[in-house]
Amino acid sequence: MRALAPLAAASAMLAATAFAQTTDFTSFEAVPGKPIEIGNYAAVGNACAAGAPPTIRVVEPPRSGTLSVRAGERLYRIPGCPPVKMQAEVLTYEARDTATGTDHVVYDIVSANGQVSTKDVTIHLQDPPRGAPAPKPDIKL
Repeated sequence: MRALAPLAAASAMLAATAFAQTTDFTSFEAVPGKPIEIGNYAAVGNACAAGAPPTIRVVEPPRSGTLSVRAGERLYRIPGCPPVKMQAEVLTYEARDTATGTDHVVYDIVSANGQVSTKDVTIHLQDPPRGAPAPKPDIKL
């Protein structure tokens, strides 16, 4: 049986879970104009060996930004296995500079054997940090 090893940016803990048809709801905070990683996914097979990474299918793209999916390599620490470097699919979200409020993304993770898990992600957009206050003009009386 093959398991997927999901790791989201908000979670430092990695759990290898049996891959079944599920929907997982999660949320992140983001600052417009700054990319954040919202997930990375790899597959681990028998004897803790790396398997083929899953396929990511975007079901509902974000309205206020962009979602990119790219291949990457990650070091995973899976309970009962030594640390293993695996090819992963990495998802990055970036809100447009003018975006406010919340954004929403839905994507499927499809394992090599065709099992599907759905991620439903809400992104809360924060106000960008403000720069130093403008200097007050000199007023002479």
